[in-house]
Amino acid sequence: MKILYLAHGPAGLKGMELILKDLKIRAKDILVFTFRLKENIPLIQKLSVLGINYSTDKIKNENSLEAIKNFSPDLIISMHFREIIPSEVLNIPKLGGFNLHPSLLPKYRGCLAGPWAIINGEKITGITYHYLVPRIDQGAIIIQKEI
Repeated sequence: MKILYLAHGPAGLKGMELILKDLKIRAKDILVFTFRLKENIPLIQKLSVLGINYSTDKIKNENSLEAIKNFSPDLIISMHFREIIPSEVLNIPKLGGFNLHPSLLPKYRGCLAGPWAIINGEKITGITYHYLVPRIDQGAIIIQKEI
């Protein structure tokens, strides 16, 4: 199985470790898009050490789309990714994709879900895994965990 992994920060690093360990996906079967930011240094270092192909280019540019098409992933896994994933990318993998969202959808769609839960005085929040669809955070819910 080939995975397009869209990741950011500590959650992205932990997700990468789980993909390698639990799913037993080989490094050559993973393509990562991430961001050249301070909080991503550990993730980028891990990718480099493991020889995993990655890009810090915007996912919407033509070179990125071409690279993803050529890679031909079976599945997209998104962990705290900070860009809107274009439909052209969502349509590539045979198995579709899923996203980890840091709230109990449908509450707090989009960015900064955690701070909004705090600002609004929520007593319970959580995470949601949902399928990726063209409309942001609108895919069917796979599982939720309350915190």
